[in-house]
Amino acid sequence: MTVLAICSIEMSNPFDNFQPWNVVMSALAMIAIAIAITSLRRDRTQEMPRFFWPDLVYLAYLLYCALSTLWSVSPLATVVQVVYAGILWTATFVVRTVRAEEQLRMVTKVAVVLAFLSFAAILVFGDGAFQTHVTGLGVPELRGVFNHQQRLGLVMGTVVGLCLVAMANGRFRSLLPGSTVYRRFAFVLLGLAFVAALARLNSVYIIIALVLTLGMTRGPILRVLVGVVVGGLLVWGALNAADIFNSLGSDGVDLSLSGRTNVWERTIAAAQGSGPFGYGFSSFISPVFDAYWGRYRAPHAHDSFLQAYFETGMLGVWFTVAVVLAQLVGAIWVRVRLQRVPYSLFLVLTTLLASLTGVEYAGKPSTVLALTFLVLAAELQEATVQPRRTTSRARQRVALIGAAGSPDGKSTSILS
Repeated sequence: MTVLAICSIEMSNPFDNFQPWNVVMSALAMIAIAIAITSLRRDRTQEMPRFFWPDLVYLAYLLYCALSTLWSVSPLATVVQVVYAGILWTATFVVRTVRAEEQLRMVTKVAVVLAFLSFAAILVFGDGAFQTHVTGLGVPELRGVFNHQQRLGLVMGTVVGLCLVAMANGRFRSLLPGSTVYRRFAFVLLGLAFVAALARLNSVYIIIALVLTLGMTRGPILRVLVGVVVGGLLVWGALNAADIFNSLGSDGVDLSLSGRTNVWERTIAAAQGSGPFGYGFSSFISPVFDAYWGRYRAPHAHDSFLQAYFETGMLGVWFTVAVVLAQLVGAIWVRVRLQRVPYSLFLVLTTLLASLTGVEYAGKPSTVLALTFLVLAAELQEATVQPRRTTSRARQRVALIGAAGSPDGKSTSILS
C-alpha cells in the first residue's frame, strides 16, 4: 500500500482544479498505516520501527513548515501539503521493518506495470500520451500515464539505477524475481520507458548518481580514482566556464535550460521581498502571484532550494540542506554497517541532483523523495538490527561448541 501511495503521486491528472491523486495517495498511505499498526498490536514480538536522525531532522522541517501557516499567503494550501507530507512519512515509518530489498521488489513490479501502461497509453490516447511540446531534437517526449515526461523519465531511470545497484550487490534476482525471460523483458521495458521520456537533465543526474554511488562504495583505488576524476572535472569546468557556455551557445544549445534560468531569476527577485521566513509553505502556486509571472505561470521554482527560499525563507533553505546532509550521513552509515552498495545512497544523490532543476526536497513530496524516505529508513533499520542478530547467533554457536566439547556433555561455555 505504501509503495502504491508513493507511485501514485506523479500520475496524470485530467482535472484543472482537483487533485484526485492526492486523495488516492493519502487513502493508500492511511490504509498502510492502519494495517501496520494492527499487525504490531496483534503480535507484540514483532520488530518495532525505530526513529533515526534523518527522521528527526525532517520532522523538524515539517514542524517549521506547519508554523509557516501563521504568515502564509495561502494558509489552507500550507496545511493541506503539510498533512500530505506527514501522512506519507508516517506510512514509510510504519513499514521500515520490512527489508529494503523486499520493498524495492514491490517498487520494481509497480514500475514495470506503469512502464507498460505508459506505452499502452500511446494506443489509447495517441498524442495525449506525449508531452505537449517537442524538444530541439524533434522527437516526441513520452509521458504516458505520468503528469509530465520529466517525472516519467526520473522515476523509470531511478528504478533502472536501483536494478544496477542490485547487480553490483549480486542481488538483481531479488529485485526482479521470476524467470530469466521475464527479468530481461522487465529490465528492457523499464529502460525503454526511461529513454522514451527524453528527460535529458534527469538522465545525466541518474548517471552521475550511479557513478558516484558505485565509485564511493567500492575499493579504495576506485574511490580515489572517482574522486580525482570528479574533482578534476569540476575544477576544469570552473576555470573554463565562459568558454564552455560560449561554445554551447554557438552550437545552438538552449542555455536557459528550457526557460529555467528565467524562472530562477524571477523566483529570487520575488523571494527577496518575502522577509526572513518566506511566503509560507506551498505558497509558490498561489493565485496571489499569478500577475507577477505574466505570460508563463511557472508551477514551481525548478529548484528545490530556491523553492524553499521563496516559501520558507533562508531558515527553510537551511532546514532543507540539513535534511539532505542527514540522509547522506545515514546512507554512508548503512554502507559501513551492511558492507554493500546502499540503495539509499543512490536515491539520496539522485534526489539531490534532480533538485537542482526540479522540486524534490521542497514543496509537495515527489515519488523519488518518498522512495528515498522508504528505502533509507528500511536500510537504517536493517543496519541497526542485523549486527545484533549476528552477535546473538554467534553467541549461540559458541555455546553449542562448548557443550559439544565437554566430555560429560555439559556446557563448558563461559556464556552458559
